[in-house]
Amino acid sequence: MLSTETSIRFIFLVKNIDNSYRIKKDKENNNKAIEFKTYFLPWNSGEAYMLELANDANYFLTPQLDGCCVMINGTRQNPTVIHANYNLDDLQKEMEDMSLEEFKKQYYTQRLYQYASFYTKLAAQLLNKNIFDSEAITSIFDPEFYLNQANSARIFGIRKNDEWTFYYNIKSNNGFITKELWPNFSR
Repeated sequence: MLSTETSIRFIFLVKNIDNSYRIKKDKENNNKAIEFKTYFLPWNSGEAYMLELANDANYFLTPQLDGCCVMINGTRQNPTVIHANYNLDDLQKEMEDMSLEEFKKQYYTQRLYQYASFYTKLAAQLLNKNIFDSEAITSIFDPEFYLNQANSARIFGIRKNDEWTFYYNIKSNNGFITKELWPNFSR
């Protein structure tokens, strides 16, 4: 299912004791919290959400990704972003009868294969149905890329001078890594 639910939210940056910030849905009784308007693309198991960004907000956020795929296509002024989640229930059911040791050996490899297969088919469908423009810049941030380096990732976007740029952030063994995702994917 592809949902086109528009989601603009007010998000708050709340200061931590160590002077870092965390993103929250409310001010947490903190009058010094910084409020800003952002596009937010939710997730749900087995679903994909799509959003065409314009100039209603200058920021874009996803929740934590731990198997989801984010696809971005379009122009710098109005990119289309898809946040898709493949439901792994079928894979887990297939592996129920395995021993714990065998499950651990195969689950990670099988999970990445399942993700790659599903997200490749989804990207092809988006192109075939003209939801994505084959002439436009496209970036696909799939779990095979980030799960090889970390347990999870986040995507955020910033609109500056009416042009969007997206970044990914992952926590690796060497600390946090933040690099450009779109329009110039940097691995």
